[in-house]
Amino acid sequence: MVEANQVIDKFMIPKKSARACEIRKGQVLRVIAVEGPQVADLNVYNLHDLREHFSAARTRSVGGLYVHEGTKLYSNPGRERVMMTVIRDPVGNHDILGTRCSAFVYRNKFGIEGYVGCQELLAGAIAPYGLGPDDTHDVLAIFMHRKIDDAGKLITLTPTVKTGDSMDLLAEMDLLIALTACPSEKATNNYVAKAIGVEVLEEWKP
Repeated sequence: MVEANQVIDKFMIPKKSARACEIRKGQVLRVIAVEGPQVADLNVYNLHDLREHFSAARTRSVGGLYVHEGTKLYSNPGRERVMMTVIRDPVGNHDILGTRCSAFVYRNKFGIEGYVGCQELLAGAIAPYGLGPDDTHDVLAIFMHRKIDDAGKLITLTPTVKTGDSMDLLAEMDLLIALTACPSEKATNNYVAKAIGVEVLEEWKP
């Protein structure tokens, strides 16, 4: 019998890459900043109906602008069910205000051609499940530090996450998740892209 809190899967997402995996109801996704300040963009789907997915907008409208311990992640309107709950979060800085980086953003904002962003990485990770670029959605940007300034502009700040910090999200249904180790080397990752650690734990108990 698998005991609560026991790690049942563990892997590393190398810098500038992504990975998808399945998580069952009651299991816990632990995301770890194994090498220091680094953002991990998360997409979440109902494993048994991939049309149901995480909605940053619905989550904001119910729980507020910022993600913290106790935040519930809701699915897209038409479903609007709790998909995951943040059950442990000592970091406290995560983003559902902006969205994922992409080749389009880097070409238009920075004049950089050929950039492979979280949009492209997420699309590649979910491809084995019959999904594609149109099926990616706005993310929970784990460890992303963003705020709205006095002028109403969304700004990116220096990450506060430190080496070894982590957060835990409880699966409230069977899920397909896709997670990146964001490739940006702008302010997002403190200017250096790094790997992200992932653990899947059996049902969490404090």
